[in-house]
Amino acid sequence: MKKSMAIFWGIVLILVGTLLVLVQLNVIERINIFSWEYLWPAIMILLAIMFHFQFFAGGAKSPGILVPGGILLVYGCLFMYIAIVGWNSVGYLWPIFLVGPGFGLMELKLFSRGKEGSWIPVIILFGLAIFFFIRNSFSSFSMAVAVALIIVGACIIIASVFDRKKSRDKKSDVRIDVK
Repeated sequence: MKKSMAIFWGIVLILVGTLLVLVQLNVIERINIFSWEYLWPAIMILLAIMFHFQFFAGGAKSPGILVPGGILLVYGCLFMYIAIVGWNSVGYLWPIFLVGPGFGLMELKLFSRGKEGSWIPVIILFGLAIFFFIRNSFSSFSMAVAVALIIVGACIIIASVFDRKKSRDKKSDVRIDVK
């Protein structure tokens, strides 16, 4: 077994063992963590951690492995939360299904140092999720649209400030050697 995978599984076993000890000592409320209701989201989270660990430990050369890792992490956490509080919360939390792919694509863009991926789908997916969360939070559609316009305007201003800084940095990198 590769050293990085051995470390990963060692960490997983330590975390599971610690969780079991805390349940036995009644530090954590006793839940049946081995029921399928809690087990399948935990499997999704473990797979996500494995993808991330494989990339960050240097086992994977391509940051593309972070896309399924990010999606599984967001969905695993969502389904674990739903398993704990109940499926009634899905009516409010459904925009997180848009965040999953957006999070995976954001990780790809960030950790490839801008070489792979695009910010456009990330912004669209996060923007739609935020819009629908806002829509769920306000009683009128017009109020949700107004808040969404404020957020979009702020994002445009922030993006232009960062773009201006980037172009200024590029201009200052030009050096001329005069002999």
